[in-house]
Amino acid sequence: MPSILQIPVRCPRNETQDNLSRPAFINSERPDGADVKKELPMYEILVVDDSVLDIDCILFLIDKYKLPLHATTAVNGQEALKQLQAPGKHFDILFTDIKMPLMDGLELSRETRKLSPETRIIIFSGYNDFEYAKTAITIGVQDYLMKPIVPADFATTVNRLTAAIEEDGRQAEQTRKRSKLLKSHL
Repeated sequence: MPSILQIPVRCPRNETQDNLSRPAFINSERPDGADVKKELPMYEILVVDDSVLDIDCILFLIDKYKLPLHATTAVNGQEALKQLQAPGKHFDILFTDIKMPLMDGLELSRETRKLSPETRIIIFSGYNDFEYAKTAITIGVQDYLMKPIVPADFATTVNRLTAAIEEDGRQAEQTRKRSKLLKSHL
């Protein structure tokens, strides 16, 4: 008998992207005792899969776990590449299947590295093939999840990546402040 973690996620198909892009909030108390809602940062994720059902499942999980993500979707690598190349558009996370028509996820990951080296990449696949994983590592993919997606693994992976993005932002801000301070004392 399979364990519960191996059972595919059943996702309702009536979820819309509109209700998935609402901002997430945390409650914090002010010193005067008033309760204030503070908006969490939202991260841009590009979800790419030729299976609309798999895309719907990922969007469902983003909503279910209230992940701080605003999702854009594409049904193949070429469509995703156009999204990545759009002027003024930046994605913090690329979440892509490997096997897709027109351009596979590995080639999309390579192109993403060229266009946006700071974008975090997660590959998800139904293929448990060492060669895919090995190639993904050489490209610099941050994680490789197997289909069917285990909801808790997805949430943990996204939370780890968003925390890393936040930390990189803090470090970059500290570096800017140090440079500014150093320049002011010269």
